[in-house]
Order: sequence, then C-alpha cells, then structure tokens
Amino acid sequence: NKFCFTGGILEFKARQPRGAGYWPALWAFGNLGRAVYQNSNTGLWPWSYDQCDDDLVLPPTDPPQRISACMDHDLEKEGLHPFQGRGATELDVLEGAVTNEGVDSYVVGSLQLSPGVPSYFKPPMFGFPTASGQGSWYTGLEFGTRGKPNNGWYGPPWGSD
Repeated sequence: NKFCFTGGILEFKARQPRGAGYWPALWAFGNLGRAVYQNSNTGLWPWSYDQCDDDLVLPPTDPPQRISACMDHDLEKEGLHPFQGRGATELDVLEGAVTNEGVDSYVVGSLQLSPGVPSYFKPPMFGFPTASGQGSWYTGLEFGTRGKPNNGWYGPPWGSD
C-alpha cells in the first residue's frame, strides 16, 4: 500500500442509469475522505506547492492542506516525493447530465486542481466566456467545441470574499 496513486491506466466498463433523478457518473474516490461527509475532504484537495513558503498565509476561512510538502514524511514507506503535497480524494472520470428538454446533454471529465487556493490566486469572476466560439479561451478544438467553463468553480466553500 503506497500513500498515493502516482500513475497508470484506469479502465472501466459500466452501464449508466437513465431516467429522471439519476446523475450518471464514475468517480475514483480515495481512502482519505468519506463519501457525503464534506469535512473529511476539507484540506485534502491536490495542492502541490513545490516549496514551503512562509509568506503564503491562508485566511482563517481557508483550510490548510493536511498532507503538504512542508511536512516530514517517510518518503520510502508512503511513496511521496520531496516537496510535493498530496490529497486528491475524488477524481472525476466521467459525469453525464441532461438539462431541460431541447438542450443538449453533456459529459464531463474533470481534473480538479485546488479549488481551495487563496482568494487572491483566483481569476476574476467577471469576463468568463459563456460558450465556445465568441469569448472562448480555447480555439482550434476538434472535439469539445461546445464546452463552457463553470464560473462557480472557484467559489464556495473556500474563498468567497
């Protein structure tokens, strides 16, 4: 048992539910947190600072990273690397959603990186593109051309000013 999943291939075969009231999804959920118990995930998002910065002061409302680069780890036993924080308790492989009738369905595969960053690291909440094309951050895409950002991503529970 190593402390972290450090690489590899995740392969799955699944039959997803359909119909009202279902949220089809495939998640990899680590043993650090507990499903539906939000406090078990607090401070465990995958922040990966490569140095211990004493000047980086988090506001009291921002939880500290529980397993950080600044801690003294048994690197050989736990499988950690020096100066590398760990803590991704949930990796979203696939999420599907159907919105109102007549509006397209969509599939989400997410890489969740530090929603718990200090508020002064976050992009401004204005000026988010509403859809691809005009105002999109991404151009020249062959797939995923109808994507749009989740402009609430950097919001609660950590960091609303």
